[in-house]
Amino acid sequence: MFRSFMPVNGTVQVQIGDMIPSRQSFDSLLRYIYYGHVDMPPEDSLYLFSATCYYGFTNSRLQAFCKHNLEMNVTSENVVQILEAAERIQANDMKKYALVLIVQNFGKVARMPQLRQLSRELLLDIIDTLAEEFTDRKLSSDKSTHSLGSDI
Repeated sequence: MFRSFMPVNGTVQVQIGDMIPSRQSFDSLLRYIYYGHVDMPPEDSLYLFSATCYYGFTNSRLQAFCKHNLEMNVTSENVVQILEAAERIQANDMKKYALVLIVQNFGKVARMPQLRQLSRELLLDIIDTLAEEFTDRKLSSDKSTHSLGSDI
């Protein structure tokens, strides 16, 4: 499944699609394949989310666990990394979730160096999400102000 030969230098570089998983992530993948064990740190979930499709697994248990693990463990410190990974593996619902969290914690996330290294497209997605949030807040504020005025 991974290799049928040993390279001359004794080192095999495993890829999941375009991503090269960490040693820890690959160990988590092997534990899933051989033991059905899905308990793993959230950073492994970033790498293994797309393994289900890449390796042709017949169920989506690993992918569902990875998505849940990411959603439960996303923080302002790792949300930019999760956004990039979601974009890379085309996990649109995870991307949307990360965008909302970035907007909700924008004061903190905006100061992170990882944000400045994002692609233009992802930065535009963040701006679009900020604009939607601002518009929603403005509409809510206008409605409450309007209803207050009619009560007076």
